[in-house]
Amino acid sequence: MSTTPSASGPSQDGISVRHAWDLRGARAAGMRTAYVGRPVGDPPTPTDAFDWAVGGLDELASELTVD
Repeated sequence: MSTTPSASGPSQDGISVRHAWDLRGARAAGMRTAYVGRPVGDPPTPTDAFDWAVGGLDELASELTVD
């Protein structure tokens, strides 16, 4: 994956992936993070602190939708 940082800075950028190790790196770089669960892969550990942890992309979309 490749990304170009936004002009507003990493705290306004975000990443949504299904591997917790990707999110750990993104969080360390200052990005907001959203873990999307799946039945296999690298789940979050109890010490992971992601901005969102959801069961699917539809749930993430609902979380991010502004009323």
